[in-house]
Amino acid sequence: MVREAARRLGEFSPAELADAVPVKTWRQRRQAMTYVQDFVRRGEMVRIAPGRYRYRPLRPRRSAMDVIWHLVRSNRRFDLDDIERLSGAKRVTVQEYIGYLVRAGFVKREGRGRYRLVKDPGPKVPVNTGEGKRARLGRAAKGERPKVKASA
Repeated sequence: MVREAARRLGEFSPAELADAVPVKTWRQRRQAMTYVQDFVRRGEMVRIAPGRYRYRPLRPRRSAMDVIWHLVRSNRRFDLDDIERLSGAKRVTVQEYIGYLVRAGFVKREGRGRYRLVKDPGPKVPVNTGEGKRARLGRAAKGERPKVKASA
């Protein structure tokens, strides 16, 4: 709500931003004004003058799959260890995604952990839809404990 108002206004003061956000109480208005400090800390808003700010949308962070796919395309022939080290992703993530690429026909296994890119559809990341859920269910069936987020 505050982000959309900042995007709409472009350049604003905290009071102008609070006026642009639909609030009902003084407390909500004050909270909307303090959001500016959080956005500035994150780099989503930039101070351009005393009391004046400009909204600057953040670029989305690349996912592990994006990084792995970029490394696969740039190396053409690769090793799981290299992809794991260069991407910073967990070993199981690299194994699951490379396994998907093998099953989808983009990558071919050459033996002993070596792989080769055989079909390059371009920079758009081939997405493994639904495979993650099946893998989690498979691990749960094997008796591995599923990772559960703690609720408050």
